[in-house]
Amino acid sequence: MQSPDEKPQKSIPAFKLAQIGGNCKSAAFTYNRPMRRILTITLILAILLPGPAQALSIIRDAEIENTLKIYTNSTFKAAGLNPDVMHIYIINDPSINAFTVGGLNIFINTGLILRTDNSNMIIGVIAHETGHVVGGHIIKRMGEIDDLTVQTILTTLLGAAVTVAGLPDAGMAVMAGGQHVAERNFLTYSREQEVAADAAAVRFLNATHQSVKGMLRLFDILRREQTLAYGDIDPYTVNHPLSEERIEHIRSLAMSEDIPDTDKYAYLQSRMVAKLHGFLEKPDITFLKYTDESEFSLYARSIAYFQQSDFKNSFAELDKLLALKPEDPFYNELKGQFLVESGHPRDGVPYYEKANRLFPNSSLIKNELGKNLLGENRLDEAIAVLSQAAKLEHTNEETWHLLATAYGKKNDEGMTNLMLAEEANISDKNKDARKFARIAKDKLPKNSPGWLRANDILSDIKLNKKDKEDNDKDKDDK
Repeated sequence: MQSPDEKPQKSIPAFKLAQIGGNCKSAAFTYNRPMRRILTITLILAILLPGPAQALSIIRDAEIENTLKIYTNSTFKAAGLNPDVMHIYIINDPSINAFTVGGLNIFINTGLILRTDNSNMIIGVIAHETGHVVGGHIIKRMGEIDDLTVQTILTTLLGAAVTVAGLPDAGMAVMAGGQHVAERNFLTYSREQEVAADAAAVRFLNATHQSVKGMLRLFDILRREQTLAYGDIDPYTVNHPLSEERIEHIRSLAMSEDIPDTDKYAYLQSRMVAKLHGFLEKPDITFLKYTDESEFSLYARSIAYFQQSDFKNSFAELDKLLALKPEDPFYNELKGQFLVESGHPRDGVPYYEKANRLFPNSSLIKNELGKNLLGENRLDEAIAVLSQAAKLEHTNEETWHLLATAYGKKNDEGMTNLMLAEEANISDKNKDARKFARIAKDKLPKNSPGWLRANDILSDIKLNKKDKEDNDKDKDDK
């Protein structure tokens, strides 16, 4: 058992980014205090404009991702898109911004979420970004990027070097978010594209019987901040030119619509904002904002207290939440997290197990449960739940690494190497993937499911290499 004041060194697969010049090196996942339920991947950016490198963080959280999925499913369907293939990524940056790139990927800053007072504002932004997706307005720089992973997309857009890091101390919930200088070079739409995306957003909102007033409120905030900021203009207004004509057009539509401006997701919105506020803001600021005994205040304060290592008050607030809603998967997940991270992993596992039972389709919850089962040496249970996580989210490198560790503890050399091959394959480390897959084929029974999967990985690598050689040849012939 690790005490909360010890400095563990954990090594998990890095969030791999493509190299854009120079040496791109991935560091191990290290931290002083294991503080991660909101998982942070910090990208150290070699900004392509003058100035020092800046950091950008992607946040993973089961509850927040589920909330945004609920917000957006109907909008995506109205746009003729399959919600299951759309991906929304949360960027830890305090500025108001959102953008789409790489086909079916939408990125939203935490600053935008925290500045919205109802879900309609976020839904309006996502409807607008969906308009860019459907309209094919994605700016492509440095080659075609539609088929790249989100990691390589971010690298292509924003930088060259990457490291993966945890939280340096209990006073921080998420690493400091980066700035947005480089985005301006790559993610700028024309005024015509903005008008077209607005029109598409209005169609999607009308089709789903949702008011455009949320869009208008956000535009008004952006216009007001742009007027007050003088030279420090918010990136959204740079990437998305915000003219008076656009605002007035949306205003006229808002005034004439007969759709009620109701926030049907007010509860989910308040929970999401409280959680982000607790993790991202300084605890003192959270205590000033969340002062009553409402569910949202208890949520924010329980996190803020934990940030201060005030475990007694943190658990007191969290236990009030669980008394209110004992069957809430995310409150149980948070209790599990806090127990594990305060040095009581064995006590935390039952809460993760309950969260998994209550919300069985979350790869993130399963991944955390599997990790802690592995820590308790419950190997068969860990393998079972991590295998389920891998089916739900095949591209999570940490899941494959944990599976490799579990099979390694069982001295199953064939499956250990197969899991390492999966991990390397996702990371585009073809040499390593080929090596591990060949060992797996040699160690596993011929034509067994694992043997066949290892063979598939080898075939994919060979095919991808041929495709790359063909593409390079095509470029040379032009």
